[in-house]
Amino acid sequence: MKRIFTLLVVVTALWSCKKDDENFVQKVEHSITVTYGVDYGDAPIAEATVLLVNQQTSEKYNFKTDANGKVMAVVPAGTYSIQASKTLTAKEMEAISGQNIEASFNGSETNKEIKLDNNVPTIIATVSGRVGNLVIKQIYYQASHIKTAANYRDQFFEIYNNSNETIYLDGLCFAQITGVNSVSSSNQGKDEYLPNGQYNWSVAQGITQGAAANTDYVYSDEILMFPGSGKEYPLEAGKSVIVAQNAINHKNPLTVTNANGKKHTYEVTTPELTVDLSKAHFEAYYTPYVKRTLPTDVENPNVPNMILAYHSTGRGDMIFDPLGRDGFAIFRATQDQIKAWSSAPLPTVNPNNNIKDDTHRHKQIPVNIIIDGVNLQHYEDASAIPHRVPDVIDAGHIKGRGRYSSKSAIRKIKITLPNGRKVYQDTNNSTNDFNPDETPDVSAIQ
Repeated sequence: MKRIFTLLVVVTALWSCKKDDENFVQKVEHSITVTYGVDYGDAPIAEATVLLVNQQTSEKYNFKTDANGKVMAVVPAGTYSIQASKTLTAKEMEAISGQNIEASFNGSETNKEIKLDNNVPTIIATVSGRVGNLVIKQIYYQASHIKTAANYRDQFFEIYNNSNETIYLDGLCFAQITGVNSVSSSNQGKDEYLPNGQYNWSVAQGITQGAAANTDYVYSDEILMFPGSGKEYPLEAGKSVIVAQNAINHKNPLTVTNANGKKHTYEVTTPELTVDLSKAHFEAYYTPYVKRTLPTDVENPNVPNMILAYHSTGRGDMIFDPLGRDGFAIFRATQDQIKAWSSAPLPTVNPNNNIKDDTHRHKQIPVNIIIDGVNLQHYEDASAIPHRVPDVIDAGHIKGRGRYSSKSAIRKIKITLPNGRKVYQDTNNSTNDFNPDETPDVSAIQ
């Protein structure tokens, strides 16, 4: 009996050890160096904030760099997104650049493999992004319940005047930025993709800038423009405008007539999950521009229409990706300038194939004219995608809780001045600058 008991103890111990081995995840010591970038001699950044997010488990790990700009991060083996940021006071900025202004430095890397057999040190050369007077204050991209609310019909964005003077919106452009929707290991090493999995635009047909095609430009298949001849649409300091996909009260049922002349009613049984956009400042009405629009692309005659300055997609309305695979930028350009810019099919389109007139082409937008921009990110870390907007504009991203959640990404308030005017945070890092899961705020039109 004693012998049997001893044998059971040994077997149980061995089984427990095997189970522990199966659950054990190796930790790796990974070297990260953060610098001010080439414009500042790649000087190391002390006390920079470094955030690692495990793309398999969603676990987050925070670190601070030492005096040499280094972090030895001990983390479980896996694939990570890495962000580094540092905000300097005006006095600190003057010491390194001679400019007496507050500045933020940001850098990032996605899909970084950190494993015992693949542990290449990470070097993040940050950039100091420009701060514009106009900012994207809010993006309601996650939309509302598919069946009981408004689906994606209630999507909107909001532009805010973060300066102390009136700015005219006439000619301001809002572009959806093109990028990959997923990352596959099978694409590693292919000319059409960068090492981080994003498109390599330098090999796209008609693109001639070489490596600069990926750093000095972004690409868009849809550009909206505010109407006006120059001074028709003033935006006062501390004020904002809301641009709706459809400027209607989405809390009410919507009856539309399809291409076959049949009527269909979209019922709304949970109106509290959506918003009233009937008084939006502008709306995206595509019917005058696109042959095949959505039946739900209805016009509110009391709301000015945006100009569809460029369109080369199958979308029949202003539709954002509720999963978060998107990016946006605002800039100023004339329709003639946009027309003159180069455009190209995706780098994955084989130039040896017959590229037809209806092949989707993406306009090449210079990064140096972008006033503000934001990256969105897939709501599941395991499906993370590389950024579409470069670090100099946005080194972070907005990641909401999930599609059709009725939640909106809203920029954080930095300070409220004595006169009540709010100044919104703009460090060119959306991870830090936005609250991603807020109740949609339509107070600007109430």
